[in-house]
This record gives sequence, structure tokens and C-alpha cells, in this order.
Amino acid sequence: MPPGTESVLLAGLVKTLEGEDYTDTKRINILLTMYGRKPSNTTKIIDTLEKKHLMEIRSDGLHAHKTFRLTNLGEAQADGLMSRLENGGSADRLAVVK
Repeated sequence: MPPGTESVLLAGLVKTLEGEDYTDTKRINILLTMYGRKPSNTTKIIDTLEKKHLMEIRSDGLHAHKTFRLTNLGEAQADGLMSRLENGGSADRLAVVK
């Protein structure tokens, strides 16, 4: 999985753990920018994750602002990424805090 996709999945998990039911790309981009991990096109990544059933997108119309959340499958995938980061001894710049 590309690093940008992994970053978006982990950011989605953070927003879920913070209690947000649905979030948007602005909140995700702010979070990822703080850690120097913002991908070039978060919206495109979210659309791809929806096709893989890892994200659920909610929209009130064709030109309406979209919000999204992780699906159960997406949460499981993000948990797997967390485990890999915790146990892998990786030199990645992500800090894992549980």
C-alpha cells in the first residue's frame, strides 16, 4: 500500500478514536500536515479507499461537500498498520501512541 494511502487510513483511525463519526478532507489534511505526511491528493485516495470498501463516503448531492469514515474493514486495516509500525522497528517518521 502506498505511503499516502497508509497515512490517510491512519488519520481516519485517529479521527475515529477522537470520536468523530464522519470527517472531511480538510481535517485530515490539517492532521497529516502537522506530521509532515500529507499526500498530494487526499480526495483521490479517499475515493480509491471507498472502492476497496475501506472508507464510507457520505454526500448530500452531486456538488455537496463529502464526509467520510472508516468502514470496519478500514479500521482493521489501520489497526494492522499500527501493529506493523509498533513491531517493525521502522525508521518511519510516524510516532505510535496507544
